[in-house]
Amino acid sequence: MELERRSKLATKLELAPLVDVVFLLLIFFLLTSVYVVPQSVEVNLPVSANAKSPLRATITVSLATDRSITVEGKRVDWSALRARVESILQPNSKQTIALHASADVSVQDLLAVMDVLRAAGGRNIALAARPEA
Repeated sequence: MELERRSKLATKLELAPLVDVVFLLLIFFLLTSVYVVPQSVEVNLPVSANAKSPLRATITVSLATDRSITVEGKRVDWSALRARVESILQPNSKQTIALHASADVSVQDLLAVMDVLRAAGGRNIALAARPEA
């Protein structure tokens, strides 16, 4: 009685499809990382010798020279600023608010925005500045 021997199938790993998938993933991540914009408003920050970046998670509020305000990259009217900040501060009232104000903004407008932020419940307000060169 003779037993039939099974022939071993040669397994071969095709690399071409694997390289194609890796290349497509690389392109996807490169393209999506280009569109991540931390701040959508062009603000000319004032210069400070002691400027530091905030350590905790912050809420970004920007005040441009033309008195336009953005909160977290979305344009907000002056009348809707308080409600928008209150809704963001709802889960964590101890969050730091980073106020990015242009160097050309009047002090009166800056204080008006700070008053609205405090009225909305913001207790930790930091003025953003860029370090000296």
